[in-house]
Amino acid sequence: MRTLKDSIYETIHKNEKSLEQLAEEINVSSSYLTRSALPDKDESDTGTGCRLAVKFLVPLTRAAGNFLILDHIEASVGRVAFRLPSEIKSIPELHLQTMNIVKEFGHFMSEVAESAKDNDLSEEEKDRIAKEGYEAIQEITALLKAIGRISREK
Repeated sequence: MRTLKDSIYETIHKNEKSLEQLAEEINVSSSYLTRSALPDKDESDTGTGCRLAVKFLVPLTRAAGNFLILDHIEASVGRVAFRLPSEIKSIPELHLQTMNIVKEFGHFMSEVAESAKDNDLSEEEKDRIAKEGYEAIQEITALLKAIGRISREK
């Protein structure tokens, strides 16, 4: 299972922006951002990292365009977050969003099938299945919210 520190590390280091760009956007030093992704003394005997201040979670998430930190927090408390749906103004737009759900569900089913074919699930496979499953749930929830908005407007 991915830890919060793993999610912070991936958010900082696995996105399209450099560490320096992220640090500048959230108004911290590059060294602080680097250290916040490393294990600290509570996590490792040789830890040289530090804890990322809570006030930087949202700015970092926005700057990186990566929701792993928020996904980890949500999963830790037994919740699933979803993106707010864009406004659907027509039935063809509703159909397009529904097709996107089918695509996400297909990715989820493919990951389950591929991961389970050896009759065993590694932690990495469980993480990939969960990621695809949450993405499918997010798409379905977004569609349901959008449908609710259409019915209220008429």
